[in-house]
Amino acid sequence: MKNSIGLKTKWSDPQFKETQLKILRDAFSNHNGPNNCEKRVFEILLEIFKGSYNFTGTGSTSIGGRYPDFIDEANKTIIEFFGNYWHSEAHTGVPVEEHTSERIAFFTNLGYRTLIVWEDELTDVCTLKKKLMEFHNGY
Repeated sequence: MKNSIGLKTKWSDPQFKETQLKILRDAFSNHNGPNNCEKRVFEILLEIFKGSYNFTGTGSTSIGGRYPDFIDEANKTIIEFFGNYWHSEAHTGVPVEEHTSERIAFFTNLGYRTLIVWEDELTDVCTLKKKLMEFHNGY
């Protein structure tokens, strides 16, 4: 898979790896709960799915060594919230399409369906709710 090879190449660079690990450590050490955007996504998930998704974005749950934001374990589904800055190519060093498809493929290989929700999708909550319901129902 082309995307995985690109990320593996990036992660084989010791400087890139150390920078990314520092970002993760700092994020988890300073992140005791959801940020405001994650709270909004969680409120929407609670409204639609009545508690089937748990917020795990503080690093409370690892799947294959990675830490998804929201998990519905009963349905083996993951929802990742991607902030426009933190998941941009400028910040990750990887094209957005590659970054998102690699994340989805990683969790797919472990038996989870994964949906990425981008920060700018919070501006149209009706469309976001429809996207979430379609994903959850397998469409």
